Amino acid sequence: MQASTIKLLDLLGDSKTIFKIPVYQRKYEWNKEQLEQLFKDIDRIIESDLKKEHFLGTISESVRIKD
Repeated sequence: MQASTIKLLDLLGDSKTIFKIPVYQRKYEWNKEQLEQLFKDIDRIIESDLKKEHFLGTISESVRIKD
């Protein structure tokens, strides 16, 4: 596994990206208020200084190569 830094918009902006939540994390349900707060936080970060970094935690990505 290789760690790297990526811009959130680069991660979310690809329309071909599919997000899958592992079974062991599915028991952690968010309600509407928690989701709204997450999106407000993301919007605040985007609208602030785009050169400023913000730590979101670990996001694992795997790439499938089609034959």
